[in-house]
Amino acid sequence: MTTKIDWAQTEAGSAYHWPADPAPGTIYRVIVSGERPLLPEMGELLSATMSTSAVDPEPVSSLFRYVQVWANSGESIAAAKASQPRLIAECVRVGMIQGPSGVPDYGQVNLAWTCPRGAERVRVYRLSSGDPSGHGADLREVEPGSTNLAGCVDRGGEAGTTYTYRMVVEARDARGAIESSDPVHLDVEWPAVLREVTDLTIHQMQPPTKFEPGIVNLEWTPPSVGTCIIFRVDQPIVAGIVGVEVDKGALPQMGLTDREQCRNPVELPDGPGTAQMLGVVWPPNWPRVHFVPVTVLGNRALPGKPVTDESIVPPGDPRLVDRVTEQVVTFVWPPGATYVRAHVGPIGADATSVCGGTAFCQVSEEDYRRHGGMRFSARFPQDAAIFLTGVRGEVTSAASSVPFAKRLLIHYSVEVRRRYRVGPVDHARIVLWAPHDQVTGSPPFLAVFRDDRLPMHAGDGKVLEAVPDDTPDAVRSLVIKPATLMGGQGSPRWRVLIPGGSARGYVRLFVAPSVGVDRLSKIVVLDPPVAQLRWGS
Repeated sequence: MTTKIDWAQTEAGSAYHWPADPAPGTIYRVIVSGERPLLPEMGELLSATMSTSAVDPEPVSSLFRYVQVWANSGESIAAAKASQPRLIAECVRVGMIQGPSGVPDYGQVNLAWTCPRGAERVRVYRLSSGDPSGHGADLREVEPGSTNLAGCVDRGGEAGTTYTYRMVVEARDARGAIESSDPVHLDVEWPAVLREVTDLTIHQMQPPTKFEPGIVNLEWTPPSVGTCIIFRVDQPIVAGIVGVEVDKGALPQMGLTDREQCRNPVELPDGPGTAQMLGVVWPPNWPRVHFVPVTVLGNRALPGKPVTDESIVPPGDPRLVDRVTEQVVTFVWPPGATYVRAHVGPIGADATSVCGGTAFCQVSEEDYRRHGGMRFSARFPQDAAIFLTGVRGEVTSAASSVPFAKRLLIHYSVEVRRRYRVGPVDHARIVLWAPHDQVTGSPPFLAVFRDDRLPMHAGDGKVLEAVPDDTPDAVRSLVIKPATLMGGQGSPRWRVLIPGGSARGYVRLFVAPSVGVDRLSKIVVLDPPVAQLRWGS
């Protein structure tokens, strides 16, 4: 009774193994043939050996390759050669298919090969790529009702997936038994039509500033095939690449490198819906950001419709310079802004509410550079602030603000009174007022006189005595301190006495130095025309 020869494929060829014959002094003859030999002389001698293994370097080139082991036993080699051969082991190998190929063809894969003549059928199995053993759950036979001798068509795969196809030749040997060949494996990527992402949306959560990044959330509909990756760039992508499929290795040439790829986790929907990428950084000081979706499958890449968002950083480091008759606001011009608009509102007010109204004024960058800032000739309440926003088209930046200078602006007028129509000056009458109704109280003032020139400060000349004009006999004082500055030009007058009835001279009003340096810096006294301060020739 014969046993089955075991064999395995090695680099040297097919290695055959069989059980040892119990008879002593056995010589084994390994015979191969395209038909089953009835005697060892009917086949080709592969090996004569005393071991229980042999290597067959030749592939199976026909439908069958019969392998038999015949044993000759004897007390000596000569006796063994003279003894009758006994068939102790055999197997039959079936020829494998040759030249397998798989071509994707719009929703199906066309498989083709060359089968050994006389084969009964070729069984084809589709299994998950990476599991050629076929032990995985995803093992499906393709066209089980066909012989598949020249090939077959597979229509049951999933687009975009790579499968391993296993082809096994079956043939019926001379005894009527069905024998199978070794399997041949072929990896094929199933055809898939890539679709670009066209609905990428940006939700701005926090705008960037000059030094701090912004935050956005991205949302899109996932493509049915492949994976969508997102790139973030500061310049528009080159024209002509949207919707054009390219090799993935060509993306860096388009400015879409690994450095620009957004690496935030993607939240995919369980079913139909949108994917999200949350907390994507908008780099600081970028007036515009461009996000480019790219559908990727294997080495294929398809850029989708880019989406752009704009943001302007607020005008930086605003400062106010008070030039008495006008106020100038300087700031760092926001990159990309066409204009900077100014709104006026209370200090500490909500910037969104203040800037939602009509702008007080706006300035272009050219005018800002020409004039050295944004200029205001109007005076504003002491508790007001100016809110600045950068504007480009429909895009408006967040606001930066600076309070108006808290300075007390005081006007006064001087009226010279002579003792006679054309005689020496007897006294001068002074009226003080502030232009804002909300001013309460008044600092002390000094009226300073010089007969040779205009006094420059409170200590530059003689301080004149003063009394209320409506009570000229009151006790004289060197300090003028009105009860209020809210009466305008109709406020009570003060009479200042000119020494010796001078024929000429200059009188000028100053805040008394006793108020202190800090408070003095917040009070501005505006002189009337010089003609009121001077009399005589």
